Amino acid sequence: MSGRVKRAMGRTIFGALKALPERSKSAKRMRGFAAKLILPYCGDNVDISKSAFFASSVEIGSRSGIGQNASLNGKIIIGEDVMMGPRVMMFTRNHASWRIDIPMNRQGNTNEEPIVIGNDVWIGAGVIILGG
Repeated sequence: MSGRVKRAMGRTIFGALKALPERSKSAKRMRGFAAKLILPYCGDNVDISKSAFFASSVEIGSRSGIGQNASLNGKIIIGEDVMMGPRVMMFTRNHASWRIDIPMNRQGNTNEEPIVIGNDVWIGAGVIILGG
């Protein structure tokens, strides 16, 4: 099965699980299974909230979680045993702002700069992490 088909199946399964309770153990296992189809690397016993958004380029280590209403955009590598609170946002691209003679909204965007989160990290609620 191609990677594209596998990711589409994973996204379909993940979307269908939104109706199940957030803390259901079986729903948690099924969301982990869906994540293994979607992501290039997904460790064991991950805890991904049903309301989380994550790009297909995210990698997540064993026993790590993506919190409620989190939004992970771009190439992000999350280590093992990482706890993430609700509403965490990660962006690997940003607005260019190098020049002061041109308004920011006319400078375009920066190149993607991956985000790497180490092992055993706690990311609190509402934190915004930018690439680089």
